[in-house]
Amino acid sequence: PMLSVLRKQELQQTVAVVTRYFGGVKLGAGGLARAYAGSVSQAIRTVGLAQKIRVGLYMFSCAPGEAGKITNLLYQQNLFILQDTEYGNEVNSILRMQEERKHAAEMWLTDRLQRPVELTETGHEYEEVPV
Repeated sequence: PMLSVLRKQELQQTVAVVTRYFGGVKLGAGGLARAYAGSVSQAIRTVGLAQKIRVGLYMFSCAPGEAGKITNLLYQQNLFILQDTEYGNEVNSILRMQEERKHAAEMWLTDRLQRPVELTETGHEYEEVPV
């Protein structure tokens, strides 16, 4: 019954555990099956569902003299998240965003900085978003 609930919700890579504290037979086989299925259904309603999406990590470099102005600019948008900044001969900013937003982010940066910007992918991760 628990697996049926998970399949009906089309959940994958999911485990459900229900613990019984009473070992009697008062519920009967049908009542026990309904109790297990009901517990899983209630847990799903309470917690909610999420979907894993792939997000890319992209590097954007600039000269140390531009870093303050550009970092301030990077916080003024909602296309990506400034995840990290590495300082050296160049300042490398790591931007985290949904992969389909890369082109829009490059265009936004090109427009704001008045020069061509190409983001270099440095990796990817998965994040959960509510559905």
